[in-house]
Amino acid sequence: MSPAECVVFEDAVAGVEAGKRGGMFVVGLGSPDVLIQADLVAPSLEALTVDDVLAKASI
Repeated sequence: MSPAECVVFEDAVAGVEAGKRGGMFVVGLGSPDVLIQADLVAPSLEALTVDDVLAKASI
């Protein structure tokens, strides 16, 4: 599986940065003001659906 086919769920800035450096689609969990490098940000996993992620990701 290539990094472009992966999705990372992360709540820390360092984790978001690592996922992006690795070429993966990153979903930030928390504040969009803090997780600005994430491809998609949600307040929690409970606020997301698989359809939300797939609609934004090019997987």
